[in-house]
Amino acid sequence: MDKKIRYINLRKLMYLIEYLGFTQSEMNATLAHYGLESKTQIIREWYDSYMFGNKEVYNLWSVIRVVKSWLNDINELPKPYLVNTSGNDIVQKLINKAGGKTKTELETLMAGGTISEIVNENITYNDIEKDTDNLWNILFFKEALRQIGKICKQEN
Repeated sequence: MDKKIRYINLRKLMYLIEYLGFTQSEMNATLAHYGLESKTQIIREWYDSYMFGNKEVYNLWSVIRVVKSWLNDINELPKPYLVNTSGNDIVQKLINKAGGKTKTELETLMAGGTISEIVNENITYNDIEKDTDNLWNILFFKEALRQIGKICKQEN
């Protein structure tokens, strides 16, 4: 019976996911409603969607906040709205354990520069603290960092 309850709850969650964020078509419709179609690519770049099962979903909070800001000032730059919405204990632990290279890269970012790092989309919660390079995963998924390019590794 316990397995059946978990399965039903998971099915309900998967059904509700589309109501916890904007799907691509809902985001497009929202932007069209406010005459902001030209901002579609900016939202993709800044608030890259999340995949829940087979649903691509954008964070409601980020999309609503940036649309609201554009209604006040169309030239307003996007902001990482989710940066301060959760605890940063893990980030702090990873920074404290980090070596000189990581600290130099953090200083580069704080000075407005860019760095190149690999982001592991398959990281699990249990693995986060095992490697200080997971700092980049955490910061990327918290929307504190954003991707400005992509480098594909060639396999030999």
